[in-house]
Amino acid sequence: MLAESAVVELLKHAHLFKEAVQDKQWTYSFPKPDSATGLTTISYNSKQSDAHTLFFCKGRNFKRAYLDEAIRAGVPVIVTENVFSETPASVVQLIVTDIKKAMAVVARAFYGYPDKEFKRLIGFTGTKGKTTAVYFTRHILQHMAPGKVAQFSSVENSVDGVHYTESGLTTMESFDLFRSMRQAVDNGMEYLVMEVSSQAYKTNRVYGITFDIGVFLNISPDHISPVEHPSFDDYLYCKTQLFKNSHTMVINAETDYASLLLAKARAKCPRVITYGKHQGDYRYGNDPSNGQDFSLVNVSADVPAVDEQYRMKMVGAFNHENAVPAIIVSRLCGADVPATVAGIAETTISGRMEMLQAKDGLTVCVDYAHNYISLKRALQYLRQTHPHGQVVVVVGGVGGKAESRRADIGRAVSEEADVAYITEDDSANVDPREIMQAIVAHITPNVTVHQIVDRKQAVTAAINGAHPDDVVLLAAKGRERFIYKNGEHVPYDGDYYLAQELLKHRN
Repeated sequence: MLAESAVVELLKHAHLFKEAVQDKQWTYSFPKPDSATGLTTISYNSKQSDAHTLFFCKGRNFKRAYLDEAIRAGVPVIVTENVFSETPASVVQLIVTDIKKAMAVVARAFYGYPDKEFKRLIGFTGTKGKTTAVYFTRHILQHMAPGKVAQFSSVENSVDGVHYTESGLTTMESFDLFRSMRQAVDNGMEYLVMEVSSQAYKTNRVYGITFDIGVFLNISPDHISPVEHPSFDDYLYCKTQLFKNSHTMVINAETDYASLLLAKARAKCPRVITYGKHQGDYRYGNDPSNGQDFSLVNVSADVPAVDEQYRMKMVGAFNHENAVPAIIVSRLCGADVPATVAGIAETTISGRMEMLQAKDGLTVCVDYAHNYISLKRALQYLRQTHPHGQVVVVVGGVGGKAESRRADIGRAVSEEADVAYITEDDSANVDPREIMQAIVAHITPNVTVHQIVDRKQAVTAAINGAHPDDVVLLAAKGRERFIYKNGEHVPYDGDYYLAQELLKHRN
């Protein structure tokens, strides 16, 4: 519960408060005595508001109708960037400079600053690999602290270390994030491993949080669109906000823009640890005979020692880049070498490089690859492991965001595939044909292209049309049982489950 005047003081302390407005009177404090009951809920959903709710008018598409609905529900206080005229005399408007920062500040206090109660709060960012690195880390830490590790990722969230629920965003909205953190702390969780997206910093979802350990995996152009990042510079800047909000940074010394990233990190973060194949405090090596074995050794005496051989259950040598920082983070948290070896060996993720085999030899790989780096790496691996057949890919692009990704998908397909079935993905309110055409426009003539809007038909055609030595990559949807289009989640078989059924008939 928060007293109304306490909300004003929080906003003032964060330099976000402008004024309070009630019944056409403007003041620099809460204009009336605190109520006896106080504010017992916070919400930005007018359908989840009542007489005890502090209501936030958030979002670029916020409509007056939402406010009117909240007022009819009885909300006594609203937080907004804009003064609304013709509101009931009883309603107090708290005017702020930044609604998203205000949400984070108030939510953090409302839920009792749960981020400060974990033994270790760990955040991963990067264009590719965040989810996989989070899973590796969680599995390792569970060996060190059984039943004490929470996870927030783009695939699944867990606030008790046992039950996992499907997530909706890579990084939750601040209200949901701090509420989930409070649940995790109250459930006895001592460690939280989470993904931190560029949008989390762009829209201030993690405003006020300091991570014990931050990890920067890699960077390449992505999420460039009018509703996300206007440029790569903005995308990169948002990613690097993790530097000044972490006590220790673990950074891939061989990523693109590494010299800039390391200089920036060392200027903003008290401790920086690096890794790479040929550079860094930690060095790893791949076993050329397979994509699962790798070694890791520290070459600096200033970091926790490790000199071990590891074997992943997950396939793809590119996943070594995700396993290595997970090992480093876990060692920084106090995990011993046996825990790291066991955690790496057992980690799997539904919908990530899952391999299905037909009796006649055809291989189908299901993966969430959806941008240039992830798609190129997945296709490269499949090319290396299936040298005698064609590499076939089924892929589409999202609508309403990440417009630059369409050209990147076309480029990756051109570089690594023989046959491409371009189809629908989560097109939102955009015509999927428009997205498909944008992808096809960037595919070179060396690739045989089929355009099939219906994803189930595209997957069916790709698998039924493939030869025994071929490999088919079903990209981007994994095990998701829906396609988001025309503003709603439309039921879909799921790439993984559809492939299973098709391979049964093929056999």
